[in-house]
Amino acid sequence: MLRDSAIARLSRWGRYALEAILDLIFPPRCAGCGKVGDYFCRDCRHLVRKPNLADRTYPLCVVSAGIFEEPLRSAVHALKYRKQRPLAEILADLMIANGLDWEPDLIIPVPLHPSRLRERGFNQAELLAQHIGAATNVTVNSQALSRVRETRSQVGLSWRERQDNVKDAFEAKPELVIGKRVLLIDDVITTGATLGACANALLKAGAAEVRAMTLAAAPGYEAPPSE
Repeated sequence: MLRDSAIARLSRWGRYALEAILDLIFPPRCAGCGKVGDYFCRDCRHLVRKPNLADRTYPLCVVSAGIFEEPLRSAVHALKYRKQRPLAEILADLMIANGLDWEPDLIIPVPLHPSRLRERGFNQAELLAQHIGAATNVTVNSQALSRVRETRSQVGLSWRERQDNVKDAFEAKPELVIGKRVLLIDDVITTGATLGACANALLKAGAAEVRAMTLAAAPGYEAPPSE
């Protein structure tokens, strides 16, 4: 953790140089299997199963690189909670490889509330978005969408509770999104409540179209129950 904090304070090229030196002294271990040599090894990447989301369009069109199960679950947790930032580029590459048959004008990561951002120190969705934007040559704007209301954790909430929890929690800047085709980026989709709330805010602000890409989809992710 100290290693990654030190790296984060350097310039981009400085980070690459320091990471290369530290990798020689302290070789990285795979977040999935613990094998020395890579943050997420080729064998574990091959074990990632792609979800079938072809007919899942609620609350918006979403594509995901894998199912939120091992070894991908451990990789997500290593990035998110153990602050292994070098994982972001590897996991972003998994998302890009999954493909998106659509050309956005703008990439926007799902934002954290400022208090949560201060607590964690970074937004994992923003790290993924930055790598995806650099690889696809699409502009990334982390200021276009903000979380204006702090919400409780979605873990353990029912579908309806999740919807209510994030209702009106996001606000978009019309001058940055009006007329734009926006690609939302997040790490995991469980019910789609958060992404749906983000999409609603963007469309309300004048975005022409909103779709989403996540690193993982929770097992059993599906459209909401009929009421």
